[in-house]
Amino acid sequence: MDDMVEELRPTSEQRAIAREALRSKMRAVGAPRARESRTKSRVLEIRRMRGLTQIRLAAVIGTNVETVRKAERGYLAQLRTSTVIRFAVALGVGPADLWPVLGARLRKK
Repeated sequence: MDDMVEELRPTSEQRAIAREALRSKMRAVGAPRARESRTKSRVLEIRRMRGLTQIRLAAVIGTNVETVRKAERGYLAQLRTSTVIRFAVALGVGPADLWPVLGARLRKK
């Protein structure tokens, strides 16, 4: 299992590129406001499509299962930018694909 987790884990270069791209996009559109703390999330849908359990996804991104559950329930504002990036990289999608509210903000600009 550890070998599989290592294969899925993004490299430090991939994380740095994704982190900078997300930060610049979030600066351009503004960070989610408190009233938008819970938004529709596609983490659950994409995780299931990839055949990952919550435990395996948590191991891949280096967090706990409760963080995965929060992300699946749509609590974007409570997640650090680095955690959002790790979710996106581990699931092979962009952050805006996981949280449509972020994607809608990006399209408006």
